[in-house]
Amino acid sequence: MPELRFTFFRYINVVVTPVSSTVAVLKAFVELNSGSEEEVAPSVVWPVFSYKPDLVKAQNTFTVRLRFCTTCDTNESYGVYVSVHFESSAYTSAGCTSESVVVPASVTALWSASGLTTATTRALAFKLIPSNPEKEPFGCGCV
Repeated sequence: MPELRFTFFRYINVVVTPVSSTVAVLKAFVELNSGSEEEVAPSVVWPVFSYKPDLVKAQNTFTVRLRFCTTCDTNESYGVYVSVHFESSAYTSAGCTSESVVVPASVTALWSASGLTTATTRALAFKLIPSNPEKEPFGCGCV
């Protein structure tokens, strides 16, 4: 079974800072290859969100999107690692080779602290997102 995981880090003045406990997920959606989208709840709580769709056929895709809410300031940013996981046993076709990715120790430490066992990491990407306290808070009550 594939897994898509979002691991968040909070930065204040570009220094990693413990994540706020006031974060709330507003909406999370998964879309399978059919194009239909359904709302889902993540299986792990902040700062790690994990999605494991029940059925994904070979050559199909799935996407996940989420919106979270927290208090923020202009000197804050959030970094997110997006990772894809599945075991080598998922490869059943002759000639397919499996790739694994080295994950930073700070990320694996958060996974361990969240009680996650980790299937082999197959892809990993990072994005740093500056906070914008002036942006519409989507009715979540954030300051």
